[in-house]
Amino acid sequence: MPIKIILLVFCLCGLLFIATCSPLNYRSDSGKYGNNGFDGEAKLKKEIFYYDDNMTSITKIICGELDSDPGLDIGIFDQFSLHILDLRGNVKSKIIFSWDNVGIIEPDIRIEQKGLFAILACSIGPFGVMDNYGKPIWTYKDSLAYQMTFGDLNKDNVPEYYLTRTDLIQLDSRGHEIKKFGKFYFNDVKIYNPSNNYNSLVAALEHSGAIRFFDYSGNLVKEISPPKKLSAFEFSYWHNQDVIIGAAQQSIYILDMKGGIIYQDELKNINGSIANISVAPVRFYKDKRCLATLAEIISRTGHRQSLLSIVSPTDKVIYQELLKSSTGLAAVPCNVLNNECLLVGDGSGKVIKYSLDQ
Repeated sequence: MPIKIILLVFCLCGLLFIATCSPLNYRSDSGKYGNNGFDGEAKLKKEIFYYDDNMTSITKIICGELDSDPGLDIGIFDQFSLHILDLRGNVKSKIIFSWDNVGIIEPDIRIEQKGLFAILACSIGPFGVMDNYGKPIWTYKDSLAYQMTFGDLNKDNVPEYYLTRTDLIQLDSRGHEIKKFGKFYFNDVKIYNPSNNYNSLVAALEHSGAIRFFDYSGNLVKEISPPKKLSAFEFSYWHNQDVIIGAAQQSIYILDMKGGIIYQDELKNINGSIANISVAPVRFYKDKRCLATLAEIISRTGHRQSLLSIVSPTDKVIYQELLKSSTGLAAVPCNVLNNECLLVGDGSGKVIKYSLDQ
């Protein structure tokens, strides 16, 4: 191959690498993409925290005591495995799921004690629970199931599980059905743990857009009707109050617990609608807590990508970046004082670390 052609190919590959790895200048309210909203000359630093080319798209990232060693661990999920790392990104173990030959689309984890946990499996096939070796404990086979979560609403130290279908179903710790909470055609379900230590409730998103809150016995405690029909939601704590982070079409909302809009970010230039949203408050610097969201966007042709947004304490978007499809997002401790870093999935097998570069 002539030397000019070789040099041309090399240059084109270099440009492609830069375009792929550089942050997308999607939008920044104050003009400087990714470098504003912090004190002084502080900038947001981006680096690869973990990469494994055998993994599929990152579905969840958690921080907790996942093994018998002292200290916190990082858990990184894809559809078929859980990788456990230390805070520096060193691999400690890999757990391969044995789950009916299908991928786990939306996993969750329930830590029972140090080094002992259960994995919630929401798949395109059966729903259920695995042990900390990735082996099934029980399955609930229902092709109409949408989402599942766990809680301990009756405070007996034994978890129960809640699964959305055309109705909301309560299961015991072994996956046996206890009761149904009425036929409202629910799409999503979460556990609401009030910051004031009041009793926890199970919250289910109805197809109409209403969020219904039930107690352990199935009594409807309250109902919220957001001004926009939500496709997904999460609970968080923001500005000294419990809030709902919701997604609707091409907008992200922060709502109070009555459904009133505190903040709205309309994503005008994205191609598609938001299907899922992950939320993580993160303290990049001292007591200045930001709110990070990762919105998974699906186009009309089925193409998936995710938009990372970071909102400042003054409710301004200070960073946005379009990434490859992922729903993995978590704030984890940094080595600097009490600062935190943000871990974000970026497509298959890659996790990016964002920290404040002072």
